[in-house]
Amino acid sequence: MKSIKGIKKRIKKVKPKLKKALVIGAKESKILAREVLKVLKKELPKIKREIKKQLNKKTTKKKTKKKKR
Repeated sequence: MKSIKGIKKRIKKVKPKLKKALVIGAKESKILAREVLKVLKKELPKIKREIKKQLNKKTTKKKTKKKKR
């Protein structure tokens, strides 16, 4: 049980959309959840970087439009 609790705690820290996917995976098999988390730990920095890039693109576009008006 301890390991499952640990996984749940770590899942809580993850973003909501990823969390849903993880919870579904965890229900199907506990081992799968562990593997997913291992992968997530490696991938999270990359995902965060991509999100930041996309956010920056969106914000800059909005700012330029406002200035033109």
